[in-house]
Amino acid sequence: MTLDQLLVAAALRAAIILAVACGLSPFFVLCRATAAARHKLWALALAGSLAVPLLTGLLPAWQISIPIQIAARLPPPANHSDATSGVTSAYFASIEPLAVTPNQSLPHDGPILLPNSTNQSSGEFAATPVIGRRIPTITWLFWIWSCGACVAATPLLLGLISLRLLKNSSCCVTDCTLHAALEQSAEQLGIQRSVQLATSTVRSMPMTWGIWKPMILLPATAQAWPRERVQIVLLHELAHVTRHDCLWQLVAQLARALYWFNPLVWLADRQLRIEQERACDDLVLSRGFDPPDYADQLLAVSATCSPASASALTLAMSQSTTLENRLMAILNPSLNRRPLSRGVTRVMAMLAVAATVLISLINVGSTVTASDPAAQKDVKNAEPAAAIVDRSQALANLRTKIADQYVTPVNDNDILEGALKGMIGALKDPYSDYLTPQSLSDMERQIGGAIVGIGVQLELIDKQIRVVTPLDGSPAIKGGIQCGDAILEIDGQSTAGLKLPDVVTRIAGKAGTSVRLKISRENGQTADLSIARGTVHLPTVKGFNLAPDDNSNFVLDNAHRIGYLQFSQFGAATPREARDAIDWLQQQGLKGLILDLRYCPGGMLDSAIAVAKLFLSSGTIVTLHSRNGEPTTIRADAPAALSDVPLLVLVNEQTASAAEVFAGALQDNHRAVVLGTRTTGKASVQTLIKLDGDSGAIKLTTAEYRLPSGRNIDKRDNNRRGTENTWGINPDDGYFVPITHAQSNSLLERRRQRDIIQSGAKKEANSQREITAASLEQQENDPQLAAALKTMTTRLLSGTFAKVSTLTAAQIDQYLKRHDIEQRRETARQTLETIDRELANLN
Repeated sequence: MTLDQLLVAAALRAAIILAVACGLSPFFVLCRATAAARHKLWALALAGSLAVPLLTGLLPAWQISIPIQIAARLPPPANHSDATSGVTSAYFASIEPLAVTPNQSLPHDGPILLPNSTNQSSGEFAATPVIGRRIPTITWLFWIWSCGACVAATPLLLGLISLRLLKNSSCCVTDCTLHAALEQSAEQLGIQRSVQLATSTVRSMPMTWGIWKPMILLPATAQAWPRERVQIVLLHELAHVTRHDCLWQLVAQLARALYWFNPLVWLADRQLRIEQERACDDLVLSRGFDPPDYADQLLAVSATCSPASASALTLAMSQSTTLENRLMAILNPSLNRRPLSRGVTRVMAMLAVAATVLISLINVGSTVTASDPAAQKDVKNAEPAAAIVDRSQALANLRTKIADQYVTPVNDNDILEGALKGMIGALKDPYSDYLTPQSLSDMERQIGGAIVGIGVQLELIDKQIRVVTPLDGSPAIKGGIQCGDAILEIDGQSTAGLKLPDVVTRIAGKAGTSVRLKISRENGQTADLSIARGTVHLPTVKGFNLAPDDNSNFVLDNAHRIGYLQFSQFGAATPREARDAIDWLQQQGLKGLILDLRYCPGGMLDSAIAVAKLFLSSGTIVTLHSRNGEPTTIRADAPAALSDVPLLVLVNEQTASAAEVFAGALQDNHRAVVLGTRTTGKASVQTLIKLDGDSGAIKLTTAEYRLPSGRNIDKRDNNRRGTENTWGINPDDGYFVPITHAQSNSLLERRRQRDIIQSGAKKEANSQREITAASLEQQENDPQLAAALKTMTTRLLSGTFAKVSTLTAAQIDQYLKRHDIEQRRETARQTLETIDRELANLN
């Protein structure tokens, strides 16, 4: 059971317990139950509600599905859905060798980073959207609950501090008439424990507090009171001690803090206070005091009293808000004042414990919306519970037979993972998957935009581990690591013969620990470096190259003030990074902006939506369609958006998921021109569901999304309908710019080279190099970005984007078919190379 499930289950069960107490309270009054019995009812109800979270987490649950008809269905919040990789979790962009983990694949799933199945061969990653639960282990529900609990518990904390100060300022009474009266009253009530007595000039209200060491505080004027008044007051305060009222009041305050949002717990706390005072009054009256005399003395004490301590653990003899009712109860001769016997107390306690355990064992679920006929149909057509139990038993029996009879011992974890993968595989959905605990952990770190390590990109060249580049601001660059360094030893052990993953594992470690590296420079010198591991932040928004300060330079064309943002993925920090980059560009006099989504498999959907709102002041961004219920439309409403700067978006075959949501939103709202080639075409929505214990999670397809125009861009859906050429996001007419496989590989290599942190003359030359359309096409092998720069320049000079392609629809269709065949051939070639290497190793 996850944390938010535990909280909700505990709240519902506690509400049931308190509601039962509210229902029994009038019954107790009708039966003329004593104030002590009524107090015990509320005390046990509050104690039971406080014990519910612990019992819910420890005890098994009897699942009872109750279809509850709800009149209307509210759409899920926009930040809790995920599309295509989606609207609350979407594809994750391609991640280049990160920090200490070079080119590692992430689990194919989740509201964070997932390797897109269509892009796995190229090492690109995709994250799929998530509707409902997010990856973060601490949810918004927990934080809201915790903040409310802290506020509700504040009076208790302040009261404890007040009591401490009051105790320090009080005068302890050890040898006087008051102390003798205390001993006499304690003997009369049969109290064996030690009770402290003190007087104070600060408080004039008699009060009691303390659970293990009770303390009674009287005003300093109490020594002048009549003997009868002293005896009455001390008997009343000692009644609190013998009844353990301070302990019950503490339980009430903790329950009120835990369930601060439930009005029943506030009612129970109020009634507990009222009944405990009346129960003490009854105890004093049972010792032979005349009710009118007792009421007169109580009124006399209250008339000269200042307010009592604010502490919830302070038990005062009277409260001004309830004094009148108390006096009427004292003078009422028809009330039952018999003390509560131990037998009755035990029976009430046992019944309360049994009821609390029973309520904690029952788990109620399965809610159906009245306006949702599809959901109601699912409930009616649901498979009988007996059949499900039989199949579950069959699976358990199968596991037992395998464990007992297979020829060699089996690993339970392997069997469990195999069963989970088999169930997900039965869906025949390439986007639904099972994530192992390690895969889930990797995904959570990656989606957060930070990893723990030394922050260095590695490669294996000629059986030697070399540094491609340290990452900007990383422990590696602070520790003196330079690009081109060869790592000879790690913590005194040679790297000779080690594979790249083994080196990564040895360098990785916990934040704050250090790793010793012996490195060799290109000039032949060696050095021993000690580098402290730390958190390495991975930027998801980059410029075309690095500025002299090793930060991204987001200006592509200085002459025309054209900016360039390259999105590697849509992570948690992407909206902030994009906003900062735009602000910086505006300070440089931004005139036009190119957004590069090529090789971006997506990421978090709500991140893509947030970035879209940076450029869209109004209009629909995306619409989510779940299995049940009405579609959820997410709109832009950002008057401060950058809506007046010309935009151009670059896409290609590896632009997917959340990146497609973003590009489609800008295209359908006529906010940007889309240039490049057709995108991946993935419009399904996945939900990340964490499994109980340490069993990982599953990524399950739960919805689809549509572009603002209403178009379904999913490739599989369109192929099933026989509309093979309508999937994906197509470039605008006249902006289809193809690129060869060789150019694509060269482009990615050039990107990698530009991210390398250089030094000296290389850095200076790189930062001063002028970027033109010709240099982009000839030196960078990037005809798409070259075309984008040309048409953006034309737009700034003439006011209109110029078309950059004369390809006809037939030629584009021919290219797409050829590209698809080439991709399949490349996959087959890579498979053949793998087989050849295996044969070569055998030879």
